[in-house]
Amino acid sequence: MNDISRMLHVLKERKNENFVLVTVIAVEGSAYRHEGAKMLINEKGETYGIISGGCLETDLIHHALEIFETGKSKVLTYNLTSEDDAGWGQGAGCNGIVNLYLEITGWEIWKDENGRAAWEWLDDRLNSGSSVISVKLMSENNDSDDWFYYCEDGTFFKRINYIDENIPDLKNFFAGEGQIKIIALENDERVLLELYTPRVPLFIFGAGPDVEPLVELASKLDFSIHLIDPRPERCNKENFPMANHFIVDFPHIYLDGNKLPKNSFVLVMTHHFQRDKDILHRIRSYPPDYLGILGPKERTRRLLHPNLLHGNIHSPVGLEIFVEGPEEIAVSICAELIKVKNRKKAGITG
Repeated sequence: MNDISRMLHVLKERKNENFVLVTVIAVEGSAYRHEGAKMLINEKGETYGIISGGCLETDLIHHALEIFETGKSKVLTYNLTSEDDAGWGQGAGCNGIVNLYLEITGWEIWKDENGRAAWEWLDDRLNSGSSVISVKLMSENNDSDDWFYYCEDGTFFKRINYIDENIPDLKNFFAGEGQIKIIALENDERVLLELYTPRVPLFIFGAGPDVEPLVELASKLDFSIHLIDPRPERCNKENFPMANHFIVDFPHIYLDGNKLPKNSFVLVMTHHFQRDKDILHRIRSYPPDYLGILGPKERTRRLLHPNLLHGNIHSPVGLEIFVEGPEEIAVSICAELIKVKNRKKAGITG
């Protein structure tokens, strides 16, 4: 689960609480987390998420409690280059400088003129598969009039003309590199742009017992899990509490009526030769970003015959780390999912 998804989950579960939101806005050199990483701190000093290996969190709690008292946002800079305890990082020697933005937030704090919560709007857009840009004036007053959301479908939550007129075309930011950017305005004001992206859709065909540890692990790794299996006694929340969507149907029937999103990751794990063949036949015209097929290469060759399926095919599925049993297989598969997902995010091909 990515930081924005984790944060939205905490805010939604604790709608009556306020938090200080900590965001990594710039990194020079090496650091444990990079730009866009987030954590939440409540008024009791409890934390959700991390932005370092543990060397900054204690100090951040003190700053958060101060922000709860003053109501003012702030920017903090930590120099982690020191190898002794004189500097921040407890002698970590990480050779990096980290800049953080701290602000008060909460599910109910920011609303539009109709009373709809901003976080609710953002959550709906991300769950629908859309990316959203957060545009925020970095003011210590934490004024709700100093920010807005812009969705890639052209809709927006509020609109602040003063800010909007002084920044480049937002549409270009969706296709640009990186997920966070600071733009300097006149009078030394700064605008923080953040790109929030939905979790990657992972379609798993098959809901056997061997899939259970896979779903549990993949749910923590920035994937929205769609489980497809015709057996209601298997394809359910009781067996897979961390899955997001359950499609109790035969794969070929589901695929005949639904086209998978272009950025999908697909795992074929039905343990049924003809069903696997039906799946591959139906997605050959729009191959997913990742396609993992359970079973040996010879089985996959027979599944694909006589047609070739172009795209990112992984068979046998998972990294070759000599695994044994469903838990180790799940680790192998998830490691490969992470590798492919992050290489794509970094623009690495081949």
